[in-house]
Amino acid sequence: MLLLTTACLAAFACSSSDPADSSPDASEAPADAAVDTAISEDDAAAPAEAAADAAAEASAWVEGKIQVSEEPGSVWSVALEGKDVVARHADRDVALLIDPTNGASDGRYAGIYVNVDGTPRFNGRYNATDCTMFVPDRPFKNQQAVVVHASGTALTVTMTEGSLSEMTDSQFPSDEPFRWQSTWELETAGLRLAASGLYYLLPSMDDCMLTLLGEGGAPIDELQLTTATAPFLEYFHDVRTIQIASPQGSFSISSDAKILQVQVPSYPDTGLFELDFDHSFKEKGQADIHTEVVLPLGE
Repeated sequence: MLLLTTACLAAFACSSSDPADSSPDASEAPADAAVDTAISEDDAAAPAEAAADAAAEASAWVEGKIQVSEEPGSVWSVALEGKDVVARHADRDVALLIDPTNGASDGRYAGIYVNVDGTPRFNGRYNATDCTMFVPDRPFKNQQAVVVHASGTALTVTMTEGSLSEMTDSQFPSDEPFRWQSTWELETAGLRLAASGLYYLLPSMDDCMLTLLGEGGAPIDELQLTTATAPFLEYFHDVRTIQIASPQGSFSISSDAKILQVQVPSYPDTGLFELDFDHSFKEKGQADIHTEVVLPLGE
C-alpha cells in the first residue's frame, strides 16, 4: 500500500512539472507500471504472511496422559524426547522432565525432574525408587491427567489422579481428585516454582539444616538432618517459611499451610525426607496449599 501511494505521487509530480505534456501515455504509463509492481509484490508476500500466521498459532498435542499446549512466543518449548515429555528453556540449558507414572515401568516416581546443564538437580532415592523433590501427593500412583501449558515466561503443569475420598482418615470427605499445579519461571536468581493443591516436597537429608518460621519470622523449630538421621514424624502449625541449607543449595520456601508434616520415613534406600501438606486438608479442610520458592541453579 505504501509503494502504491508513493508511485502515484511520483507520477503526479512528473505530469505537473511539464504543463505542455498533456499526453495520457506520458503520465499514466509509469503509474500503471507501479501499480502492477505493487500488486505483484503483494501477491508474493501473501504466502509468507500466511506462513507467519500459521507459525504464530498455538500448538497442541497429546502423549499418553499428557496434554501439551504452547503459546506463540513462549520461552519454554515442550517436546517428546524418546519416551519422555521435556520442557526446555530458550535462554539457558534448563530442562523439566514431566513424569506421570508410578515408577513401575521406569523406576522413577511421578513428578517433575529438573536438569541444569545436563545434570539432574534436586533429586535422590525414595523408597528404593528414583525420585525428584517435586511430586504430587501420591507419587506412587499413575497420574490420570497431566496438562502442560507454556505461555510467555511460564510453564504450568497440572497433575490429577484418584479421589480425596480415598483419604480414609480425613475429617473432610470429598470426591474431588488429588490435584497439584506447579508454575515454573526462570529468573536471574534461579528457577521460581509456585505450587498449589496437595503435594510433597522431598529435599535431600544430606547435611540439611531445616529452619521453620511462623508469622513475621517468629522461630518455630530448627532441625539438623543427615543420611544417618533416625526415622521420625513431627507436625508443625502455621509455618510460613521453610528454610533449607544443604549441599544442594540454600533456599527459602513460603507457605500458607495450616499444618506441615516433617517426616524422615523408614523406607529402605531413602535419602529424601518429606515436607507433607496433606494434613492441612485431613484436619483443617485446606485442599489448596500454596508454596513458592526460588531454586538456586548456580552459575
